[in-house]
Amino acid sequence: MTKLGGLSAHAQVELDALAAELKKDQFDDDVLAPKLANLKSIARTPRDAPAVYCNAGINLLAEVAFGLGNDARRKSSLEAARTIANALLLEEKMRQVFAGLPYIDGLLDFYSRSDSDHEFVGARILFLLTYGSQIDFVSLIRSQGLVNRVGAHLKRHAASIDDGSSSKHAITQMALTETLKLLYNLAPKCSEELYVLSTTFDALVDILCRIDVPSRPLDPPIGQLLNVLAIIDWPDQPLSEHSIEDKKLLTAQLILILDQSSATLKPALLETMLVPLITVLRKVYEANISTINEELRNTLLPRNEERDKPLGKSETLAGRLLQLQTSAGLTILPEAISGLLFDLSDRNATQFVHNIGYGHAAGYLMTHQIPVPQDLITRTTSDATAGEGIQINPITGQRLDAEEPVNMPTMTEEEKEREAQKMFVLFERLKANGVMKVENPLRTAQQSGRFEELSDSEPD
Repeated sequence: MTKLGGLSAHAQVELDALAAELKKDQFDDDVLAPKLANLKSIARTPRDAPAVYCNAGINLLAEVAFGLGNDARRKSSLEAARTIANALLLEEKMRQVFAGLPYIDGLLDFYSRSDSDHEFVGARILFLLTYGSQIDFVSLIRSQGLVNRVGAHLKRHAASIDDGSSSKHAITQMALTETLKLLYNLAPKCSEELYVLSTTFDALVDILCRIDVPSRPLDPPIGQLLNVLAIIDWPDQPLSEHSIEDKKLLTAQLILILDQSSATLKPALLETMLVPLITVLRKVYEANISTINEELRNTLLPRNEERDKPLGKSETLAGRLLQLQTSAGLTILPEAISGLLFDLSDRNATQFVHNIGYGHAAGYLMTHQIPVPQDLITRTTSDATAGEGIQINPITGQRLDAEEPVNMPTMTEEEKEREAQKMFVLFERLKANGVMKVENPLRTAQQSGRFEELSDSEPD
């Protein structure tokens, strides 16, 4: 007998033994659980366990996992559920097979048990069933309280972080991650009941305020936590139930995650991983909590001392955000960052340009058809926060007195005239194409008599 045939036969023998045990009034959990663990190991390769990857096999395992409802069979129930989870992961067609069996209620009860082992496996199965099965998750939310069950786990995690009993255990972190993945996938399943997901908001914020941020700050479960907060509807008065201390903790956590992520991860990774965090920051700012908003502006907008160089050249968090905003090859992240900085500028175009410089602001303003004062980019502006008389280059955001002098070769009058003609044509084209709504300064100078052509007889 070949190895493949031997493993297949072994899987069948284990299932036959399981079926025989189920016919008894009682069976020994300590005896059956190791057999199921062995079957789980074999079934990690579908071709080695065809007896598992069929209606009869899944039905038998589901009976042990979700149909017995006996605490005395806890180990067997978990091993059977783990085998099902692996089967649904490895063979998508098995998801609909399971969905057609009468064990959804049992699965929900299994998931609802208040320990991380049941939460992890139950959430993993429910998560996989959101793909490739015809389960009516709206019905599970409306009549079976699925979101309430998710919320109960989130509250348990928040409480265990508070008392220091959870965050160091790997299975606890994995269980939280699976529940967050499930919650994220429920959003598109229940678009008409999306408000229901907002009932989890306070628990999500509690977890985010207190969870330890790892060295890779967007690793699970924090990345999944931010994904959920970015997609769900927030309450009408978010954070109203949270103390001032909690609000400070939330702000500090979000800034820490953003700072460490932008400093350590490559731009290609940040393109997808950082956008949910930016979205959450915008939602926090929209909540209009003065202490939080002041801290976000002070941290995420360039400071006065950064104006010794063109904005975006410093290694501060604000400088790195501007670097990402103009990073080549990124498409989604620059738009998200620009939107955040525009929000922090009170959605005022003049303040936006002053805060980050027209060079960084122009693309967002043009894309969103946001007008700016016509003379804004042709004049210097005073930096009111740095004191009167400090002049700022509106394009780069740098202090004029800190700009390095430009050493240009001396031009003849003929060369100056040619350059002036080029500029005249460029401004006219920009105006005609609607790129800029600004009067051509050369035409204005010409009309006012301050600019005139040289005659052929004038010396160079």
